[in-house]
Amino acid sequence: MSAVYTTDLSSAEINRWITRARLVPYLNVAGTAETGLAAQLYVWNARLASACMETIHHVEVLVRNAIDHQLAASRPPNGLRYWLVDSDVLKPGELRAVELRAVEDAIARIRRLGKAATTDRVVAGLPLSFWTRLVGTRYDELWKVSLHPAFQHGSGSRRDIAGFLNRILHLRNDIAHHQSLLNDPVEARHRDLLDVAAAIDPAAAVWIGGISRVPELLAGAPART
Repeated sequence: MSAVYTTDLSSAEINRWITRARLVPYLNVAGTAETGLAAQLYVWNARLASACMETIHHVEVLVRNAIDHQLAASRPPNGLRYWLVDSDVLKPGELRAVELRAVEDAIARIRRLGKAATTDRVVAGLPLSFWTRLVGTRYDELWKVSLHPAFQHGSGSRRDIAGFLNRILHLRNDIAHHQSLLNDPVEARHRDLLDVAAAIDPAAAVWIGGISRVPELLAGAPART
């Protein structure tokens, strides 16, 4: 049953605070020039985006910890000089220039905050795109030699994991730019999130799926014309 996402906004307020231009995707789906249903869809979309980000949050943390734990298995005792910056640990799949820059940027941000650049802080400061690239084609050798056990419950295919993460990254970027999700296959992306989590740890996937609000939001979408 669809929920009702009341906005309690007048047409003038909708036009001033949201703007009719921003409502265009929602007006198109609503099938009417009236802004009432479009505004409901707009509110629902924001709540769905929030629910998606919550689930992405849990999966991204799971992914980066799994990769970090796997690649840091032979971590030397001198802090940041392990797999993130030490090519001897990563060989034959050293970090490329773009990934090294991401590490340097993360360290710089941490230090600007007056904090020590510990390994845990650097790992936490690296974006989802960094972890997604680590399972990309350019790191195929790294996958074969070192990384695949991080996803030991999956198919064993690097391409499968890369596909999950690339599609999740695309959804995350749409949400970060406040794009409409009306035409995004959110249900399929939610499956991707749970599938990549299950490849790491099936129990984690069950937990994440159990607390995710995405299915409830999808089931309660405002009725469309």
